Amino acid sequence: MEIDYKKIDTELNMFAIDVIYEILDKYSSLISEKDKETFIEKITNNRVIVVDMPSKEDEIFFEGNIPKAHGPRAKKDGLIHIYPYVFRSQSTEEIIQNCINHIIIHELYHFIIKLDIKGNYPQDEIDFGHYLTEGMVQLFSEIHQGKSDRTSKYRQNVNNAQIIYETLKNNLSLIFKHNYKDIFAKFPNLSSVYDEYLKERKFNAKLSEFFEEVSPLLNWETKRLIAKSKSFSINDTLINLKALIEKKMNVDDAKNYCSKLDEIYESCFAQNKKSLV
Repeated sequence: MEIDYKKIDTELNMFAIDVIYEILDKYSSLISEKDKETFIEKITNNRVIVVDMPSKEDEIFFEGNIPKAHGPRAKKDGLIHIYPYVFRSQSTEEIIQNCINHIIIHELYHFIIKLDIKGNYPQDEIDFGHYLTEGMVQLFSEIHQGKSDRTSKYRQNVNNAQIIYETLKNNLSLIFKHNYKDIFAKFPNLSSVYDEYLKERKFNAKLSEFFEEVSPLLNWETKRLIAKSKSFSINDTLINLKALIEKKMNVDDAKNYCSKLDEIYESCFAQNKKSLV
């Protein structure tokens, strides 16, 4: 299916500029002057998005794993990049709508939410900064649109970001102007979010191993199971996975694998033991 790159470029840049105006209208007094100037520069130049065509340079840059889109920091050029040819078998109109519904607003909030840390920190803490940034960016994107995006792979990130947001909702400038360590220094009780993240990461690692074992029996690719699990909270993932197991396996096998799931959960969240239906 032939892609109209020029149309995608025109329509997505128009949409992005409109969203920037909306963000400034809502948060202008809370974001940093530097980020405000960046947004004003995008409005002035009437460009915030680059629509990329296939290239060997990108194949090399992404090591063959080209994303649908990414934010301004990936290529360090201050622009959102869209790769329409990655949207398999979609028409130009479908690609535009997909970007409007699920990508552009998320990427615009990356300009003003940067909770990650730099420097000589343990890798777990650095990873948590990226995890939390994605969760908070997606949360603000969903607040902006007035609805949850069930296609998002950041559902668990969003749930943890929501805890921080609720604590800071009367002081949102902290989210826009500080990294998570600065915020946790002011609100030490929020460090529990990091503790939960470590448990969640351990759980997801064990769940991936579990998926390797059961995917042939469920006739689902492992990577598809992993991607699907990231679209739900942990409890919803377990509930949905058990339903799938009970549907696809005989009674004895289903009982065995559902018990294994409970064991995985309890090994990571022992103090939160509960019945998982």
